[in-house]
Amino acid sequence: GIATGVFAALSIKAASEYQKSTVNRVTGAGEMQQNLSMVSKGMLAMAGQVGDSAQELAKAMFTVESAGYHGAAGLTVLRIAADGAKVDNADLTTTVDAVTSALNAYHLPASDAAKVTNTLIASAAVGKMHLQDLAASLGTVLPSAAALRVPLAQVGAALATMTMQGTDSARAATYLRFAMAALANPTAKAQAAMASVGLTSEQVANTMTHGGLPAVFTLMETQVGERFPAGSAKYLAALANMVGGTRGLQAVLELTGKHLATMNANLASIDSRVGAAGNSVSDWGEVQKNFNVQL
Repeated sequence: GIATGVFAALSIKAASEYQKSTVNRVTGAGEMQQNLSMVSKGMLAMAGQVGDSAQELAKAMFTVESAGYHGAAGLTVLRIAADGAKVDNADLTTTVDAVTSALNAYHLPASDAAKVTNTLIASAAVGKMHLQDLAASLGTVLPSAAALRVPLAQVGAALATMTMQGTDSARAATYLRFAMAALANPTAKAQAAMASVGLTSEQVANTMTHGGLPAVFTLMETQVGERFPAGSAKYLAALANMVGGTRGLQAVLELTGKHLATMNANLASIDSRVGAAGNSVSDWGEVQKNFNVQL
């Protein structure tokens, strides 16, 4: 009798919290009142499919709806992100935050949630990091990358390559952001360094926005290498001046030379895995066999 009473009390409390979160999605996340019933029922059904509680899903859904994805579109994003989080044992809300941030940064619809999530999973897989770490770091670099038209897969490949060398994902994202920003909007000192090796700021910026990270780092490495011996003081100084200092230089050093081939290989692996997964979350079928998920 006591056990039954405790269970009933906990059930009532859980139901109350779930109802509170439902109302909060209208007042705080911009969900439309007419969508509440459909979304709430969708999350309750989803809970038994993804292995997260309804309350955990409701908390994550607040982030989804705050990002501008409502109704059926919001449920699509939530389900994909929940599957992705389970694949690499990542925190659901952190994963949702990363997926919605990427969708918004690149102006993508909810239907691209699987592609974005698979890109993150594949990036974590080829690098020395977990999805949780990558997801938590992306906010540092995504706005700049998207504005400069650097694809998400290239960002993932670059961060994966840098973590393979011992740089944690948070610092890698910071270094990469500094490098890209410096190349897109170079100072007078940076422009002079570019001119000294036969480059113009327009040429460098256009190469990055149209060819991406592999193209711009290849261009820089080639031009500087023609003027100065690779690894020499003048070689390093030219690169550092071009990318605005030591933080940008760290990204360049970790993504050029032999590391450039590694980044290209990582990018090819990411593209291959994303293409193979299609509209489903990569490896979700295998994860569903795990005891904890089934339980």
